[in-house]
Amino acid sequence: SNAVFIHANRRISIGSSGGTVANNGSYALDVLGNISSTGAVTLTGGDITFGNIAVSNASPIFVKSTGNIVQSASSTVSTAGGAITYWSDSDGSGDGKILVTNGVSGSLTQVHANGGNIVMGGGSGANAAAGMARGNQGVQVGNYASVLAGAGNVTIQGESNANQGKGVLVGTNSTVSGTHVTL
Repeated sequence: SNAVFIHANRRISIGSSGGTVANNGSYALDVLGNISSTGAVTLTGGDITFGNIAVSNASPIFVKSTGNIVQSASSTVSTAGGAITYWSDSDGSGDGKILVTNGVSGSLTQVHANGGNIVMGGGSGANAAAGMARGNQGVQVGNYASVLAGAGNVTIQGESNANQGKGVLVGTNSTVSGTHVTL
C-alpha cells in the first residue's frame, strides 16, 4: 500500500518548524495517508493537501499555508475539543484559498472540533482570523460537507480574487454549526 500512517503519543509537526518534513513555505505538502495523534498536529508549507487527521484529545490541529489548503473528499479532520485552524495565504500574496472538498451522500467531508473552535481564514496578519483566505472562492465548504464545532465557535473568512467569485461558499447538503458562527 502507498498509504502513510502516522501514530504518535506526542506532538506531530510537519513543516518549517523542524518537524518530519522540512518545508520553508514555498514547497507543496501532500499528506497521502492518515494522521492519528494524542498531541497537537501542525502542517506548514506552500500548497497543502491532506486527508484524515484525528486527534483523540483537546490538542489542536493547525494547518498554515503560503498558498492553498485542500482537505480531500470524504475525509475527516477531528479533535476531541481542540481548536482546528486552516490558515491560507499566510504570505499575503492575495492567492490562497481553503477548500473542504465535496463529499458524497453517506460519506461527508468533515471538520469536527467537538467543543473546540474552528477558524478558516488567511493573510499575513497575526493569526488566521485576522485576514481572509483568497481565491476564486476564498473559502469553499463543498457539497456534502460538515463543519461542526459543537459548543465551540466557527469563524470562516474568505474573499474572492476573481470576478463573480464568492468570499465564502457553503455547498448544498452541507452544515456549518457552532455556538457562534461568523462568515
